[in-house]
Amino acid sequence: LQIDASNSYLVNLGNDRPNITPSVIQIRSKKDYEALLNLIASGVMSPDDLVKTIIFTNLIPQTHEILRFLHQHMPITCTTYIQNFHALRSSCSKQRVLNDFVHSRVRILIATEAAGMGADIPDIELVIQFCIPSSLEVWAQRAGRAGRSPNIQARAVLLAESLLLWKEATVNQHLREWLQTTGCRHDASDIYFGNTAVQQAPTGKCCDWCEGVIEAPERTQTPVNERISSVHSTPTKSRNSNRKRTMSTSDDTTAPTDVNPSRKAQGPAVHRGEHLKQARVALTQWRSKTKLEHYSPSSFTSAAILPDTYLTTLASNARLQMVADIAGTLKSPWMLLERHG
Repeated sequence: LQIDASNSYLVNLGNDRPNITPSVIQIRSKKDYEALLNLIASGVMSPDDLVKTIIFTNLIPQTHEILRFLHQHMPITCTTYIQNFHALRSSCSKQRVLNDFVHSRVRILIATEAAGMGADIPDIELVIQFCIPSSLEVWAQRAGRAGRSPNIQARAVLLAESLLLWKEATVNQHLREWLQTTGCRHDASDIYFGNTAVQQAPTGKCCDWCEGVIEAPERTQTPVNERISSVHSTPTKSRNSNRKRTMSTSDDTTAPTDVNPSRKAQGPAVHRGEHLKQARVALTQWRSKTKLEHYSPSSFTSAAILPDTYLTTLASNARLQMVADIAGTLKSPWMLLERHG
């Protein structure tokens, strides 16, 4: 293109979308279509109550199964507003369905990747990915169909089967790390995609992880490499002009004191980067060794001793000191805590 590097420069705006709230919800299986009803059917009495939605699936047959399920479980007046879209439909029917979706004569579109590339429809408020996609890039592409208009606060929900049902090699490594992150999902995406430009603060709710932490800090308009910090911080008691409790480091006098001064946590609360990797490796080696020593021969894998989700949670926590700390960290009971904690 004869671009002269001496008088040109690169502008990297990144692919972060501040008006999209990403979240992950675990479902029971690949056929757990009832999970969709919780997201799209709550309070729906007529077509006017339907939020404009794309439900992405990885397989064409699944678009038909979900279509039948929704037709059976949604009000009969809404059925004509729910259609599917995939590559095996005729050109005429695809054009008709997409045109109806653009003009809101279809409110819920169940689609494969055929609708994932280049669908620039401004008023889509919700994107649902049913089952784990092939990569983080695919998820970002599909989630990005939501909120094309900056005036819309949109959501992107990934309904993920239990990761325990997947072999580690099956799920893309970077997507697995994003699914299991213990920090802001926007920040995790920024790191992977190399979004080094100044990012906008969220226009609404940030992500499920940030909203699940009481008084989580706001994402500020700073480069991603400055946003990610391992310095321990806690919410202050005082509120700023925006009525937010800002974060302060552990030596800030306004920060709340530890409940138990004798065991006051020091340093970062979360392992990141190389520290997280080393902790994961150590725990993975431990459970393999434990299986050989205590449970061989057996019909189950070492992941049954310490499931992957538990392993990731424990590896990321930098402040575990006692068995009680493990129990308090995990969201559900670990059956072997008494024996191996």
